[in-house]
Amino acid sequence: MREMKADRSGGKLALIAVMAFAAALAGCDQFVLYSKFTPPPLLPLTIKPGTATVEVASTFTFVASGGVSPYRFGIAAGGGTIGQTSGLYTAPSAPGSVAITVTDGAGVTSVASVTIAAASAALVISPVGLTITVNKSYQFSATGGAPPYTFSIYSGSASGSVTAGGLFTATSTAGAAVVRVTDAAGTPSDASVSVVSGGALAISPATPSVPEGGTLTFLGAGGTPPYTFSVSSGVGSVNAATGVYLAPSGTVGTSPATVAIKDSASPTPAILTTTIEIVPAAPSSLTATSPGVRKMQLTWQNNTAVATGIAVYRQGSTPGFTLLTTLPATATSYLDTGLTPNTLYTYYLIALDSIAGVNSGQSNQGYGID
Repeated sequence: MREMKADRSGGKLALIAVMAFAAALAGCDQFVLYSKFTPPPLLPLTIKPGTATVEVASTFTFVASGGVSPYRFGIAAGGGTIGQTSGLYTAPSAPGSVAITVTDGAGVTSVASVTIAAASAALVISPVGLTITVNKSYQFSATGGAPPYTFSIYSGSASGSVTAGGLFTATSTAGAAVVRVTDAAGTPSDASVSVVSGGALAISPATPSVPEGGTLTFLGAGGTPPYTFSVSSGVGSVNAATGVYLAPSGTVGTSPATVAIKDSASPTPAILTTTIEIVPAAPSSLTATSPGVRKMQLTWQNNTAVATGIAVYRQGSTPGFTLLTTLPATATSYLDTGLTPNTLYTYYLIALDSIAGVNSGQSNQGYGID
């Protein structure tokens, strides 16, 4: 037997046919083909990324390449959890350092270093509310989120424009607009803009009234925006930038507090004040049910400790509410009797304070058919 050897390195398959033909011509009764391959070298096992920063309580996926599959992920040091086959890592709730590993089928291991960072602050545009005179400009800013930031007009383009960097310019027409900032992650934050015509400084509402424990928003106009609000005397608090006033509970009266507004005129700002009336909190959850013929049972919840009485108003078949009765301030129910059958009756309540001389607004309406 004659043997001929063929090297198929380089993929020269045509050599097989040539050698077979040569063997036949030489009278070879048996042909043996030896093939020789050199496998490509293995790429080193790698975990990607090799270093990462992950926020607390968030997730991140690691991947592996090279080496010999299958891969198994694990945590060599630090906290959190990771899927052994998926590489999906969930960070712990506290900042720190973590070592993530991947091991291939040959037992080779690669390590990634992870920094667990505190959660980023929420994206906030500043200010969230702006009053500006026509044809004036103001520079908005943003904090939190994922910089860089991009500003745009979300609505009200007739009242102003804004550059990508946040410089808002009002048009010559008074109106309203919404300025939006968007971070690199696409998260938005909005600011309301009021464009005013100018003139003398003014504050609204001019005769403010607010229930105890409630809020009331003051607005400025004229003068030179932006405005600054403050409680110049009395009780409660006000947000200096937004003008939102918070009345305390337990204090009522016709003039328990004064709010001031100051504009930005230079060198002498204009200042204006208004006196606030704080009234008792109105009753709530009023219901009316008929327990029998010619009767209506009222129940409700009181929300103030300063009232001196509860006034009950009723409307029957004749349009218009009339005072039905006045009850002690602690009353939470009342039985109305002597009614006309098959008639719809509607009620509301008012908390009275005869000492301070102020009354609450109306409660919700309760109604029922006798």
